[in-house]
Amino acid sequence: MNPNAVAEALAVLSTIDPGTITSTPKVGDWVAVKNYHKLIAIFLLGDIVAETIDAAVQEAQSGSGTGAQAFKAATQLAAHATNNDNVQIVIEIDVSKISAGFTHVAPRLVTGGITGGPAAAVILGVVNRFDPASDSDLASVVEIARK
Repeated sequence: MNPNAVAEALAVLSTIDPGTITSTPKVGDWVAVKNYHKLIAIFLLGDIVAETIDAAVQEAQSGSGTGAQAFKAATQLAAHATNNDNVQIVIEIDVSKISAGFTHVAPRLVTGGITGGPAAAVILGVVNRFDPASDSDLASVVEIARK
């Protein structure tokens, strides 16, 4: 692995594709955590209406979300006309703290109302047990451009 190639050190493992989040929760791809020590979830919010916003990482017992439950949640963002617009939320995931019997994680976004707004999320594998991490990218990653 090239120590200067960040794209080889980070794997794109899960996403909530850009779209409108509402009071119906959106959950990303379930990530098997066995090959990672740490993961990072990044939530990107656009122009959100004045509704509460909950960003969290869930844990599950399988890749289909069996037994899904909260793992780590960010502090709920209070409903406000502009304070939540174009902000990011970052949640670090220490895989050693995943509950016993749980093997997968996924990002989750939900608002307190039906209007919501544009948002997206991604989970990156930041410390891969096997190099390079980019070998674990989702199939939807169409290019890694390097200079």
